[in-house]
Amino acid sequence: MDIIIEKRDNACFVRPAGEIDAVTCTVLAERMNELIETGATRLLLDLEKVRHISSAGLRVMLQIAQRLRDDGRFVVLCSNESVRHILDVAGFTKIIDMHDSTENAETALRRGKVS
Repeated sequence: MDIIIEKRDNACFVRPAGEIDAVTCTVLAERMNELIETGATRLLLDLEKVRHISSAGLRVMLQIAQRLRDDGRFVVLCSNESVRHILDVAGFTKIIDMHDSTENAETALRRGKVS
């Protein structure tokens, strides 16, 4: 799995490509946690180039959402139908701020107060 990180407008855009599974999820978790530890409070996880996400990947998403719940913003961009189906079945579309367009995801990332 490759991960591209872009910092723009006081936000970090995390763009993994490939599969997020039990092996690769640790790299994704490390990269996002490093961003938070160095002061990032707004993260957008772009799943457009992710072919599959396992339960281990879902756990990483949940952990990041919980870390940013009080003092930040976590938004997921996903229009990939197969990955979106996994997120729907797991109930993540009800508990994580998820969008299927870049414009909506970036608007949501800017919303709300961040301490």
